[in-house]
Amino acid sequence: MVENKNLEVLVVDDDSAIREINGFVVENLGYKAIYAKDGEEGLKLAYERKPALILSDYDMPKKNGMELYAALIKRGFEDIDDRMIMISATDEETLDKSAKSLGVENRLTIVKKPYNIENLSELISEKVRAYKEERIKER
Repeated sequence: MVENKNLEVLVVDDDSAIREINGFVVENLGYKAIYAKDGEEGLKLAYERKPALILSDYDMPKKNGMELYAALIKRGFEDIDDRMIMISATDEETLDKSAKSLGVENRLTIVKKPYNIENLSELISEKVRAYKEERIKER
C-alpha cells in the first residue's frame, strides 16, 4: 500500500505567502509538499520528482499555469488532467482560450480565487486518493 508520507504534492505559485499556505494545507493532509516559484521551475520539478499531484497558480512569470499544463501534456506526463489543480482568479473562458492557443484542451480542475481552504483540502485528498488507487491497480 502507498503511504501518504511518501507522496509528494508540487505546489507552484510565484507568491511566497500563498505557496506557504498551500504547502501547509498539503502537509496538514499528511503529504510532502515540494515547491516551485513559477511554471518553469514547476516543469523541472514535475519531471524530476513525479509528484502525485500538482497544485498550480495560473498567473505566474516565466510559464503560467496553463503553459505548465500544456508542456506536461506535450511531453507525455501521465494522466495530468487528473493530477493537476489550477488555482485562478481568471474566468474559465479565458483559461479555455489560453489552453486552445497552446494547442491543448482545458480539462483541469479549476479552483477559483478566493477559495476555501477546507474545500481545497477535500479536493487535494480526493485527487491523491484517486492517484493512489490507480497505482495500486497497476501493481
